[in-house]
Amino acid sequence: MIGLQWVIELYSITCLHATNLYRPRKMATKISEDSLPVLQMSMESAFIQRLVTVLQSGFFRNAVQGETLFSFLSSLPGFTEDYISNSLQTIFLNGDSVDDVDLAFSEDSAILALSAAMPGLAGSLFRKCSPLVALRKTAVQKELSLAKSPVVVQVKLFNVIAVEKGRTLLADGVVLNCQDLLSFLQLRPTLVEAMCDITFNSRPIISKDLLTQLELFPKILLKCKSNDV
Repeated sequence: MIGLQWVIELYSITCLHATNLYRPRKMATKISEDSLPVLQMSMESAFIQRLVTVLQSGFFRNAVQGETLFSFLSSLPGFTEDYISNSLQTIFLNGDSVDDVDLAFSEDSAILALSAAMPGLAGSLFRKCSPLVALRKTAVQKELSLAKSPVVVQVKLFNVIAVEKGRTLLADGVVLNCQDLLSFLQLRPTLVEAMCDITFNSRPIISKDLLTQLELFPKILLKCKSNDV
């Protein structure tokens, strides 16, 4: 039994390193969208379905200490109570599995990863209320401050969750690390070519100039809507 537990713990660590879900680096105390450059564009739906996978790198959203995960998730476009309960089968908070969405943010930054049910051992181990809960690290409530201090949450969407909710999030607008978006687009030139009506801070630009602009800023507010007729 000790050998099996060691193997599963090693497997858990490997999965978390692969998806970069560990404790976040120190971030600003609050994201101010008014101070960020704004990138707007339109694309055909088929290309947006490819663009949504950039959300695996994470987008940033504000919360406050003491706010529950359920309250925070409910504020995301399209995340209904039913969707949170039934579709979000795997949740990580700073690399620890979450069984209870009534858990509250207690620090000034967090990484929150959301996934549907995963296959195989990973699915059995990490899903909410897993029978293997004793073999993985589970998030517990930490002491809460009386002050409602701001929290910057980096939200990462995986697999079906990104596909189902990414389009709505992109239309609403998401704050991304420019380097994450730049690296993503450099590997997918056909996505850049598919962009239409591109504006950067309300000024029209052509797609070939976009990557250069992304190198100049740490973060960006991205808005992308479908232009399907």
